Formats: sequence, C-alpha cells, structure tokens
Amino acid sequence: MFKILKNGVIVGMTEAPNFIRRQENGCYGLCSEPIASGIVFGGTVYHLLGRDTLDGVESVILEETDAGAEIVKVNATGGILFVTLAESGAIDDAVAAEHIELFAEWAYPVNYKTGQLRRYGGK
Repeated sequence: MFKILKNGVIVGMTEAPNFIRRQENGCYGLCSEPIASGIVFGGTVYHLLGRDTLDGVESVILEETDAGAEIVKVNATGGILFVTLAESGAIDDAVAAEHIELFAEWAYPVNYKTGQLRRYGGK
C-alpha cells in the first residue's frame, strides 16, 4: 500500500499507483515506475518529487505504508472525535451508550471534570 503525501498531508492511498510521464505529443501516458515523472490519482495528475518536472501540477511524495496500521490510526482518531462530541453534548446519551467501548474505563483516584464520560461496570 502507498500513501500519497502533499505537503505532509495524506491526499489518498492506493495499492497500485498509476505511474505516468509526458509523451512526445504533450499528453500524459502510463509507464513503468523507473521512468515515471508522476502519478495519476482520482483523475488528478501529480508530479513525484525528485523526478523530471511536470509543469503546472502539484508535487507529491509516494510513500510505502502498512494499510492495517493506517486503518488503526483512522479508527483511533474517529473514536477520539466521537468521545469529544459526546462529552460536549453534541451526541445524545443513547447514541453514546451504543458505543461504550470507545470510552475509557473509570479510574480511581482521577479527578474528572463535569461532563467527562467514562465506563464503569459495563455502563
């Protein structure tokens, strides 16, 4: 799996990058990775940093990654967001209770603030 990074931000992920280079007629054409100047992702042409310049397109880095680890990160971030929204009152108690596994276990002697939600005894 590969991450496509633009200025340090993930643009997308792909298992099989579509490598391209500019052809003699000025159009982009698919090619093998060693001679590629860029990639196409989601219908957009990107220049690969460190390769021959592709004028007028944004540059990206193609980085090999473990897809499973990326999915775990996304799930963790979603869980944090859900808990934050529940604690702010944006998510009602019934919906929050359906996702009890996202909340940390109540622990003694932590001083919790009003509004913080924790699990205790499966509730």
